Amino acid sequence: MIKSQAEKRTDMSHLVHNHNNNPRQCLGVNLRTLMRHHGIGINNLAQDLSLPVMTIRRLMSGETEDPRIHTLKLFADYFEVSIDTLIHQCLDCRSQTLKTKPQHVPILDWEMVERARDIRTLDLTDWERWQAISRKLDNKLGDHTFALESRPAMYPRYPQNTLFIIDPDVEPIDDDTVLVRLNNGEVVLRELLIHSGKKQLRSLDNEQTILAFNPDGHKIIGVDVLTIFFKRKLRDE
Repeated sequence: MIKSQAEKRTDMSHLVHNHNNNPRQCLGVNLRTLMRHHGIGINNLAQDLSLPVMTIRRLMSGETEDPRIHTLKLFADYFEVSIDTLIHQCLDCRSQTLKTKPQHVPILDWEMVERARDIRTLDLTDWERWQAISRKLDNKLGDHTFALESRPAMYPRYPQNTLFIIDPDVEPIDDDTVLVRLNNGEVVLRELLIHSGKKQLRSLDNEQTILAFNPDGHKIIGVDVLTIFFKRKLRDE
C-alpha cells in the first residue's frame, strides 16, 4: 500500500515526539544557523528551492506544526544535512556537525550513462567535469558516485542546473529517488515504492503515474543520495 503524504507526516510526528528537543524549535533555529553559515538570505533560499518566502518564515518561526517530508528533504539536501539533524539537533556553526571534508565526483552526461553498461567500469582518469561535495567524515560518498545535471523537462520541480548525486553502491529502500534504466533503454529518475516485497516506480512529475518494477526489463543504476540546487549555471573548471 502506498503511503499518502498525510501518513508520512504522521510517521514523522511519531518519530519526533520521542525526542526531548522540540522539533519545530530545532528546525527554526537550524534554518537560521545554516543560512548564516552559508551566507544566504531568505529570498534567495526561497528562489533556489521554489518555495514561497512565507512558507520558510513560518517554518523558521515554528508556526508550521507539521511540515511536509518533501519540504524537509528540500532543506536537508540543499544544506547537505540529514532530516534527523535538521529537526532534532540544534546546530552550531562552530560545531563538528558542520565541519565537512570535500569529495569530488564526476558530472556525467545523461547520454553517457545511457550508453554505459556498468557505471563502475567507466574510465574517468581524464574526465574534466567534477563537483566538490562536502560531507561529514562519517557519511562519505561511495567510490563510484557520480553527478547528473537536471534536464529542462524537470523544471519547475527542479530548478535549472540542479545536480543529482547518484551512488550506485547504496541499497535502495522505500521512498528513495532512484536512477533507473527502463525497458526501452531510457535512463530516468523515479521514486521507488516498496510494499510486501513488490517494487513500483512513481514519476516525479505526476504522482498518479506508477509503473510496476520489472526486474527483467528495469535496472536500478543508483540512488539519489543528495540533490544540490544552484542559482547560476555551473562552470567547467
